[in-house]
Amino acid sequence: MEKKRVHTMKTAWQGIRYVGAFLASHVALYVTTYYRFTKQALPNWVVLMNIILLPLLGVFNAFVYFRPRYIAFKEKNPDKSRISRFGNAVFNVNLDYLESSHSIKQRLSKTVRGLPTRMSRQSIGGDRADSDLVSPLFQDEEDVENSDEPGMV
Repeated sequence: MEKKRVHTMKTAWQGIRYVGAFLASHVALYVTTYYRFTKQALPNWVVLMNIILLPLLGVFNAFVYFRPRYIAFKEKNPDKSRISRFGNAVFNVNLDYLESSHSIKQRLSKTVRGLPTRMSRQSIGGDRADSDLVSPLFQDEEDVENSDEPGMV
């Protein structure tokens, strides 16, 4: 009878990721120790790396420990978006409404298309109903060439 070592390999890789996160955040500390033993002046970049990387150990650990939950949820729900899977698997927050709503680009294009490009002076209380106020941003090239207003080229 052959043994399956799937969980053993997953656990081993999880341990390797944890050690990698630990080493990545402490590499500057090891360099600092080297400079202290050799009694050399500590370069500023080493101090800066210590300041940046040491607090990131928690972030690296979060990625290491959230990854198995995310992978398991991804295998069960391959049709969901990444952000929805991340919210559901990691934080247990239902983000399924994001999939049904339109993307920001689609919503913005609908909003811009719905804006009026011309507004008559009569509609804003002016006395001349035949002339329109036109934003240069929404004018076609023909409108700009035929314009009688100063400053419009």
